[in-house]
Amino acid sequence: MKYFILLVFLSLGSCSQNTISAVKLSGIWGNENENTDLMINTEKAIFNFTCGIAEINQDISNENTAVFLREGTYIQQFGNIPEDYDPAKYTYTANFRFTQNQDLLIVEITKKTDGTHLGIYNYRKDEKVLVKKCP
Repeated sequence: MKYFILLVFLSLGSCSQNTISAVKLSGIWGNENENTDLMINTEKAIFNFTCGIAEINQDISNENTAVFLREGTYIQQFGNIPEDYDPAKYTYTANFRFTQNQDLLIVEITKKTDGTHLGIYNYRKDEKVLVKKCP
């Protein structure tokens, strides 16, 4: 009987929700090695990449969970502008999947229309990066 009660107790413990303590997301996040930064405030999030930018026009909150989703816009950029350049052709509605572990933030970006992978970026809180743009 003791083993049965112990088994039930352990089973219930493993079903707990994956929650994390809230870390203030507002501020600067960056990764020098990936040449990217992310600025979050109460109104929006702005991503800078080597050859692109992205925006989420809403408050970013981790909702006390380790993984959360948002929708925004990803714009591909170029150093040498292609002859066929049309901003609409290189602007995508995108899904942003945030995974947070205290002062680390992983963001996976995919096109909303077809799920095409646009990148996975790793950020550290308060890391300032001077993003070098496309040559």
